[in-house]
Amino acid sequence: MALASSCSQVSAVASLALVSCCRNNAEAAGAFLPDLIDRLIQGPLSNNRIDPGSITVRVRAMGATACLAQVNAEGFEPYYGRIMQGLLGTLQVASVDLAAAALEAATIIGQVMGKEIFQSDADKLLAWIMPILQNTESPILEACLLASARIASVLE
Repeated sequence: MALASSCSQVSAVASLALVSCCRNNAEAAGAFLPDLIDRLIQGPLSNNRIDPGSITVRVRAMGATACLAQVNAEGFEPYYGRIMQGLLGTLQVASVDLAAAALEAATIIGQVMGKEIFQSDADKLLAWIMPILQNTESPILEACLLASARIASVLE
């Protein structure tokens, strides 16, 4: 499948196509959820390289993963822990693009899953976000503000 292609351009475009499919035909995307999530986890989401092509692939894959959660929250729930663990781990990588994408995907997925499931991870995200909010020069400040808003919408 194109998601796991060793060619970064092909893999990135496959993730974008998946996002488009989710937005245009959520039912079809939901029907293939287990296979798609497995392919994302085994392919682009497990890529730990930080070259520009690999970063692009991971950013796109995180976006596709968040879209899949949005179209089928119930089906996504069994994968939540594994996906969230990877997204939280990505926050520790020295790449603004990866951290911003992981923060966005984690909070979108958290919104979909709801307070009961997301609470513990929301606390971890807030612990990571709070020091950044003190630095108005941070390149990830805007992503942290958006993520904080999403977290607040879930935690009320």
